[in-house]
Amino acid sequence: MKIVATTQTTKDIGDQGENLACRLLQRRGYLIMDRNVRGRFGEIDIVAKKDEKYHFIEVRLRSNTTFGTPAETVNAKKRLRLKKTIEYYCMTKGVTRWQCDIVDIQPFTSLQKKKTSHKIIFYKNIPLA
Repeated sequence: MKIVATTQTTKDIGDQGENLACRLLQRRGYLIMDRNVRGRFGEIDIVAKKDEKYHFIEVRLRSNTTFGTPAETVNAKKRLRLKKTIEYYCMTKGVTRWQCDIVDIQPFTSLQKKKTSHKIIFYKNIPLA
């Protein structure tokens, strides 16, 4: 899937990034349990499960990396909100084994094919605040 920024809303682009992330996760054996879970402290983009462990996945997408990678935008404030949202989800659903991951989606231009696609980096078990 190619993500195109013309005439699309930020939400549309974010949804496309999350769809891309879900396909990556499913190819790696993850079962998608939930998407866009909203809680009192924030939102969890994707809740997935693999090997009896829940994975709370933050999807980050940037049109360029001039000011850093998408994963670098998950600052201390965002990590704290993620932690609180995940803990609340776990408490209400009885989840005991979990970790937080980031799917970082960056534009990638192939000089040989002369087209832009996306480079996807999967960061596992990121530390939260």
